[in-house]
Amino acid sequence: MVKSQVQWPRTFRKDWGRWGWSSPDSDIPNSDPPDSALINDRDSFLANEVERARMVLQSVWGYADFRPDQLQAIESILKGRDTLALLPTGGGKSIAFQVPAIFLGGLTVVVSPLISLMQDQVAALSGRGVPCFALSGRIDRGVAAWLGKRIRESDHFLLYTAPERIGMPLLNGLLDARSPTMVVVDE
Repeated sequence: MVKSQVQWPRTFRKDWGRWGWSSPDSDIPNSDPPDSALINDRDSFLANEVERARMVLQSVWGYADFRPDQLQAIESILKGRDTLALLPTGGGKSIAFQVPAIFLGGLTVVVSPLISLMQDQVAALSGRGVPCFALSGRIDRGVAAWLGKRIRESDHFLLYTAPERIGMPLLNGLLDARSPTMVVVDE
């Protein structure tokens, strides 16, 4: 599913968090390096995407701008790169992945061994109107069905889970409902 698209001689597109070039005649990605004019268009496109991410930051959290380390991580994510962000305690690590999760859409799976951190983040995000859920403890079938429906129907959804749940039938079933756009390990 193409989330956004800009028309040039070749189209630079963001497809489920992956960036790539494709020819206008085909949806098959092309690995040819773009010429310098297209690189400039790509750079201005990225600048526009960062500006839109700032709008998410302002509308959901009320902050005017990102911290420098947050912005560097967010730009890397928007470029479709695997990203490792090491920020100090209180440095805003969560916003560095939560804003792209909302902005890019789809399902973001957040893996964290800290149940209390997951619960705090879910409470804070829910209070801001962001669809999310923490898989902790036993989940009955009714809740699992409701959760699967929410994941399928939401524009964006953050699903927090502990590492020991990876590979378990409930999580696998939820991932069958919608493939993740992004997977985050929040330690």
